[in-house]
Amino acid sequence: MKHTSLRTLLIGRIGILLLLCSICGCSSPPRAELSAYKTQFETAKTTAEDLILSTKNAAEALADDPNNPASVTDRTRQLKERLDALDARLEALQVVAQYNDALTRLASGEDPAAVKASLDNFASGLANFNIKGLSKLVADAAPYGNVFASAITLVDNLIQAKRFAAAIEAGEKPVLAILDILSQDADNFFNIAKARLQLLQADPEKLEAQLLANHFAALANAHPFSEAALSTRFKSLLAAHNKLRQGISQPFAHTPAAGAAPNQDDLALESLATINDQMQSHVAAYNTVMAQIDAQAAVIKQYKNVLASTQRALTQVRIALKSGRSAAVMGFINDVYNLRQAYLAAREAKTK
Repeated sequence: MKHTSLRTLLIGRIGILLLLCSICGCSSPPRAELSAYKTQFETAKTTAEDLILSTKNAAEALADDPNNPASVTDRTRQLKERLDALDARLEALQVVAQYNDALTRLASGEDPAAVKASLDNFASGLANFNIKGLSKLVADAAPYGNVFASAITLVDNLIQAKRFAAAIEAGEKPVLAILDILSQDADNFFNIAKARLQLLQADPEKLEAQLLANHFAALANAHPFSEAALSTRFKSLLAAHNKLRQGISQPFAHTPAAGAAPNQDDLALESLATINDQMQSHVAAYNTVMAQIDAQAAVIKQYKNVLASTQRALTQVRIALKSGRSAAVMGFINDVYNLRQAYLAAREAKTK
């Protein structure tokens, strides 16, 4: 509730500033709008970097864990591939940030020398960026290589001619291509995090719970629990047991041998109660890990939203620079907020 109120207050204040600016008839992109956009872009970049770094930690933990069934050679190879891919994502985010810095400096009307320096920084980052390394993350890489090849020289030439707005426009295509690749590749974050949590934490707990469920079934079927008092208690234990089985195994139906006679059924009930208690511990641990996996999935969903929203916002700000009109960035601000909240929720889920 507190987070929702804070978001409502923040977005409300930004909206009022943008509305006032539009009423006043700004002839260039509103400074309040640009300031809000720049702040939220930095938040988005920081959250994306945090996500990448936490995924690197997950990849290393997965490779180093002795319970990982893959061979040491395969784990070492896979870890290198994953870390290289994650480093490529970090470099990609930096190029996007360099472009955004030049864009917002120009849109803010900063000194031409500062704008040129920022554009030079972007052009250098673009020229040195390993698009082939990033393109390995998607199936059809050819279009992206072509976009970069045609943009690098053009951007540099436009900067040298001091046609800064044209350089920004030419630089937009490779930046949008980078964001497109990052979006297509986003599920790989989840796959790494899920593999670590599922293989090393959830599956062992689930297996222990299933073994206990099998033990419960075998013991219960060896006893009829035909006496009224014992039958009532058994039905209660059975109901609790089948509730524990939800999500890890099929419900258990009591099927004792026909004509089975009571045989220390009271002691068997105590053993069944103990099995349920032990099973409860493993099921709770399993559910906690699965909640972490769900939280990671929510982060990736919001991350994809922000990448798409960043594409729209960059284009909107660039168009606003050209037309002097307001840029529609409120959706971007809201998406960045949602991403940060999802990421913090995922971190909190790890501590439970």
